[in-house]
Amino acid sequence: MICDMKTLLQRTVALFWIATFALTGCDDDSSSSSKLLDPRDMVIEVESPYDTKTTVDTIVQNIIDLSGWGLAHGAAVSFSDLLNKGWTGTQYDSIYAIEICNPSYSGTILSDPTAKFASVMMPCVISVYQKDDGKTYVSYMNARLMGEVFQDYPIIRDMMGSNIAADQDKMLNFLDLPENDWGSSLPGLNKDEMVLDKQSLYDDIDTTVAKIREAIEADSVNTVNWEFFLKRETDELDETIKTKKPGEFDDLGRVCLIEICNKTYSRQILQAADDRFITTFLPCTIAVYEKEDGTVWIARMNTKRLGQVWGGTIEDVMSQLVTPDVAKFVVGK
Repeated sequence: MICDMKTLLQRTVALFWIATFALTGCDDDSSSSSKLLDPRDMVIEVESPYDTKTTVDTIVQNIIDLSGWGLAHGAAVSFSDLLNKGWTGTQYDSIYAIEICNPSYSGTILSDPTAKFASVMMPCVISVYQKDDGKTYVSYMNARLMGEVFQDYPIIRDMMGSNIAADQDKMLNFLDLPENDWGSSLPGLNKDEMVLDKQSLYDDIDTTVAKIREAIEADSVNTVNWEFFLKRETDELDETIKTKKPGEFDDLGRVCLIEICNKTYSRQILQAADDRFITTFLPCTIAVYEKEDGTVWIARMNTKRLGQVWGGTIEDVMSQLVTPDVAKFVVGK
């Protein structure tokens, strides 16, 4: 009899918890605490109260005033000027890219040998542009949400979700920024969905970089499409970090960035004013770095997956054109 009563009690308790769980799952208020993130929220777009020039100048000054940050090119880059140069078709007005970097944050992330693939997202980009309504907009990568994407890499998660996100708020303090309620999970997006990395065919970083550049230059001669962004040489990111922060990251292995741009593809995307937020992901970057075991690796953004997130012309260009082109440049196994 005692055993029967015990069994009955266990069954009653189990039924109680099942019923409670079922009711809780139907409660809209409780479900909000575990809401899913929208992948499109990777980029935040906000209307500026100022004209384009004033907006750019305000952001640049805020960056200069913010300790630790600097402008990758010393000033904002006029993307519209780059697209219009030598172009007789539709002209592009008031599109700016502000590339910024914090050597301390970058050095901290890249000091983790498992996180060096994150170099492909450096430097950070803030975009400023005008739409057909005549208003100015600012777009930038949602660092808080990106921290969730890389939650399996604590140094990236914490640095992006906390330090970088807080600094973004300060750089853009004149804008009406959205609330920081980004939920707790991001379905379908993780490191492998965002970044593609593979081991180089070659044993040293210099040969790998040279072979990638040769492939890009050959394509430029044959199709007059791809070129090095701002005609830059390969950026030795590790040397930049060591120079800016002497003595702090002396053991940091080599990390090289190759920035490239295809003006034809960029024009196709940016022709629609509502798609100009994607400037935050321009130009394309190929990162080459050494791992602790001495092997050389190559990383690039997963443009096919990113294109699928936004669809439309962005998907047509990023998934169907950019992806196969850049894959040809990556001399990996």
